[in-house]
Amino acid sequence: MSAHYFLGFSADIRIRDKAVQMQEELNASDYFRHLTGPEDFHVTLLFLGGWEQRKREKLWKRLEDKQLPAFTLSFRRYAIFGKAERPRVLFLRPDPEPILADMYQTVIQEASQLDFPVPGRGYHPHLTLAKKAGSVPFPEPVYGEMEQVAMPVTELTLYQVRPGSKPRYYAETTMTLCGRS
Repeated sequence: MSAHYFLGFSADIRIRDKAVQMQEELNASDYFRHLTGPEDFHVTLLFLGGWEQRKREKLWKRLEDKQLPAFTLSFRRYAIFGKAERPRVLFLRPDPEPILADMYQTVIQEASQLDFPVPGRGYHPHLTLAKKAGSVPFPEPVYGEMEQVAMPVTELTLYQVRPGSKPRYYAETTMTLCGRS
């Protein structure tokens, strides 16, 4: 089996602390089989799966040439993917950010020119707190508010997924985004 990869943004200490706090407040360990560790908190830009190394490298070079801008994500809500009583994923949802939406479109356009299969579903940025529903129904509302936390996004990272390892996501390479957010 080939390794899987994704492009994403590492969570800074403020959002890591808030994410751990929300895992605790929502008693996530009682309802999910897997809690994301603080060292693995991130926001995925594009999951690449086992896409060819040569094409990943070409995409990375094209993105470096684009000089993608830095921005800030604001988080003030948690939500779920899946059924309310047994959600697949519990996550923090950032407020809409036009720079992120534009960056996603740029990445998709560049990747599709290298024969990457464009995802059929829309882009739903999130920071995963927990996944894989347990045997006990999740009692919380499917959406909720929390104290706002801002996360400056100044780097884009190519991660390799390493199941069974800690951290689970290994930073293969990182590029600095342009400007200050």
